[in-house]
Amino acid sequence: MIKDNFFRNSLILTSSNFITGVLKFLFAIILSHKLGDAGIGLYSLIMPIYDFFAVIVCGGMITAISKECSYYFNKNDIGNLHKSVKVSLVFDLIWSVIMALILFSFSPFICKFIIKDMRAMYSLWFICPAIIFVALSAILKGYFYGISKVLTPSVIDIFEKAMRMIVILLIISILNLKETTKTVSVTYLALSLGELCSFILLFLFYKYNKKHFSKPYSILQSGRNLLYSILKISLPLCINGVLTTGLFTASTLMLPQRLVYSGISHENALALIGKFSGMSMTIIFFPFIAVTSMSTMLIPHISENIAKKTTFF
Repeated sequence: MIKDNFFRNSLILTSSNFITGVLKFLFAIILSHKLGDAGIGLYSLIMPIYDFFAVIVCGGMITAISKECSYYFNKNDIGNLHKSVKVSLVFDLIWSVIMALILFSFSPFICKFIIKDMRAMYSLWFICPAIIFVALSAILKGYFYGISKVLTPSVIDIFEKAMRMIVILLIISILNLKETTKTVSVTYLALSLGELCSFILLFLFYKYNKKHFSKPYSILQSGRNLLYSILKISLPLCINGVLTTGLFTASTLMLPQRLVYSGISHENALALIGKFSGMSMTIIFFPFIAVTSMSTMLIPHISENIAKKTTFF
């Protein structure tokens, strides 16, 4: 049964990631028509900034929460299970708000000296709320992974990606947007709305699922100890993610400057980046879906076996 749970959950998550991967690919094709090559290039320069701050606020948290929740769930320690989630939500809310305010405050500096395109200003402002929502959603996703309810976050993720595509198409069509700045800004506004919708749905399902747990007596640990156990796992993963994402962000932002120095105009440089990052890289990373899904489910599976004192496979 344990073995079946692991492969079943991995299959569900792989299927979900496959569907969202297809949606992302379709999304890239749609954006290429709506934004144009230069718009896709500008979009591709802003996304690494978002990814970088997202890693700072929630890097490693899904893994850490899923591990801790799986352990307490299989020990039938429901009190510490939900207290771990509560403490993590409070911590990540405070931390993500601080990072969102930093990004908002330094957006002019980032646009002028790093991206070197002031048209990205509104987009950076729009992704500030998304950083908060994605951090909180990571906690809830880790919770569902830990208690082996993978289907819930998977369906919500598919719904969010699909609705984001529909919202962007409707807004662009209704407002008849043609200018690159407005179109890219609307795209990132839809991203924030999508992350908000995803968080609300995850939180509602979390509250609904929480009601169905019995509450056996257990000695509750202090919030400080629970948070320490989570950060002990997530912090090294976060540092690794920050370094990896930071290098990728730096290399991505360096491309347009190097192309301009070689004699290519800024708009043509953005167009080249749009073709490369917006379309080609999406296809290249598509096969990694299965590997990522299995690695996500491996940690809570190991934690489950430790709690039950059974063999891993």
